[in-house]
Amino acid sequence: MINQLINFINSNDEKFTIITALIGHLVFEKVHPFMDGNGRVGRLLVSTILLIKGSDFNINIPFEEYIDQHKEDYYYYLDVGMREPSAYLLFMLKAFNESEELVKQNVINEINQNNKTYLPPRQEELFLIIKEHRTVSFDFLHRRFLQIPKRTLRYDLQQLAKQNLIIKIGKTRGSFYTVK
Repeated sequence: MINQLINFINSNDEKFTIITALIGHLVFEKVHPFMDGNGRVGRLLVSTILLIKGSDFNINIPFEEYIDQHKEDYYYYLDVGMREPSAYLLFMLKAFNESEELVKQNVINEINQNNKTYLPPRQEELFLIIKEHRTVSFDFLHRRFLQIPKRTLRYDLQQLAKQNLIIKIGKTRGSFYTVK
């Protein structure tokens, strides 16, 4: 039966790789030669099938947590899976999909954190002042930073503008700055 399972996995009979992987998992759980540890090995088989069939997207979807949280349902659908493969597949696809969404959200959060702009302390303070007051003049900012040369302050404001954090309104000495 293991040889038949391997033949099924290696064939292209099923159009969708995830279905091949999940059916492979189900059949493996029914015919496995191990006394213990077959659940982890069977779930690892899902990732392996996706990998060898070229559908892993260079990321492993860890649905162990979902299965741990829905253990009774998991064992129920494994038990009836050979008689009701559609019910088993729906459960496992849901497990895979929810786990995939969790990975996606984690990746988005990581990207958003990495896109965070880090500013030198004075530029950050300038930005916060402009943000708080909405529109400020150069003179207003200079009064807040009397010890800083005007040239340095202008440079800091240019850097904030280059990062698209603020906008300079006007071109004369009466210019104002606002948050973009």
